[in-house]
Amino acid sequence: MAQPLYLILDQGGQSSRALVYSASGQQLAAAQRPVPTDRHEGYICQPIEPLVASLQQAAVAACQAVNPDQRSQLQSAALVCQRSSCLIRERHSGRPLSPLVSWQDNGGQPVIDRLTGQADRIQALTGLHPNGHTPAAKWRRLLDSYPALQQADPESLALDTLSSYLCYRLCEESPWLIDPVNASRTLLYDIRRNDWSEPLLSLFGLRRDWLPALQANRSRFGTLRVAGLALPLQMVTGDQPAALFDNGWPAPDTLSVNLGTGGFLQLPLPGDWQSPSGLRLLLAPALVGDCSLRVLEGTVNGAGSALVAEAALHNEDLRQLDHWHQPSSLPLFLNGYGGLGSPDWQPLSSRYLLTDEVPSDAQARVLAVAESVLFLVQRNLDRMRALGLMPARIRLSGGLSRSRLLVQKLADLSQLPVCCDDDPEASARGAAWLLGQPDDWQRLEASCRQPRTDTGIRQRYRYWTQALEQSLSDGGVSAS
Repeated sequence: MAQPLYLILDQGGQSSRALVYSASGQQLAAAQRPVPTDRHEGYICQPIEPLVASLQQAAVAACQAVNPDQRSQLQSAALVCQRSSCLIRERHSGRPLSPLVSWQDNGGQPVIDRLTGQADRIQALTGLHPNGHTPAAKWRRLLDSYPALQQADPESLALDTLSSYLCYRLCEESPWLIDPVNASRTLLYDIRRNDWSEPLLSLFGLRRDWLPALQANRSRFGTLRVAGLALPLQMVTGDQPAALFDNGWPAPDTLSVNLGTGGFLQLPLPGDWQSPSGLRLLLAPALVGDCSLRVLEGTVNGAGSALVAEAALHNEDLRQLDHWHQPSSLPLFLNGYGGLGSPDWQPLSSRYLLTDEVPSDAQARVLAVAESVLFLVQRNLDRMRALGLMPARIRLSGGLSRSRLLVQKLADLSQLPVCCDDDPEASARGAAWLLGQPDDWQRLEASCRQPRTDTGIRQRYRYWTQALEQSLSDGGVSAS
């Protein structure tokens, strides 16, 4: 009996991808379309129509890439995407009233700054450290200042995350639904009650009827019409929570690090862990409704995006790093691209230390920025260890895992084995496992790099940490 196949739609920061997986985890087809990011009236945005079209085109291409017999075995679909991208539209017509504000946009920070003394209360309800990347802050900013929304009828508004908007646009039923994982990223979701929080809605001046209805991650959201097929969309979740399941159920002693446009660290938590200052609690999509699995997450805002912006290096160029020799004088880069993520959550301008000038040596510039991403990962790992959480190894995925040099540097810095495989599509593969949750899932063979001592990177990390904390102090804030 032929096993079912799954179509996975993965909308990321730099591209839209569609992949076909077997029920045992074999990738049978893949298609990718680029998605631009630009600036519009002070917002970091992604153009809405090209983004939707890119996902539709990738889905058609992936389905057409498998043979007709396999195409007939396609059983269902999943959607994973960025969690903090959002927009506002007219509810009935679907017409966008705002740009699609990227997850990278931190322009909602002034909204957060106005909520004096509310940080502990917000974190207790949501598990999140309040910050300007969250949709609640972005929606409030749009409502307060975006010209097209000043004349809009309040009774007609729909506040969408990227996930709920894509469900509305891609499914023939035009559903207005959101899953708990994406909802929990908005800063409006009570993770203990598993519902929208009326106190938080009031705090941000938002209305519950402006928000989509909640629906479990693994349930029917609607029907996708793709390449002559009618596929039920039966799983919707965030990209990083999905990545945690790319090899099946996550090991409790393994820290998963996904380095793509941004960087995310995820560690399964024992028992009823309370969210510590500076880090986040996540819902695990496999157990929404039960919530017996919680995940601690750290965030690096500038990973691949920092390499593109600061050093003009794209993912497809990463392997060239493995053939470079480290310059004798490598600058230190203070990576504030997109603002500092966890555990500091502070605005910080990127700069090169010592000279404050962009190095003329392009190779040194690329290596310094790449190293700064690893330093931000290590800063989060240090916080986890300070809380008594001691992972035994790191599983590295995402575009930056393609560089053997970066993998070895992370092992040397963390003093942990770092294991990665040749498949960077952790989010899509995790979504495929979540759809079927099979017992015979093919675990990927990982190559591991063991930590070395006396490489100099830990001393550089200490210098970098001192410089970071001095910069935070000079800005009138201290590292949390």
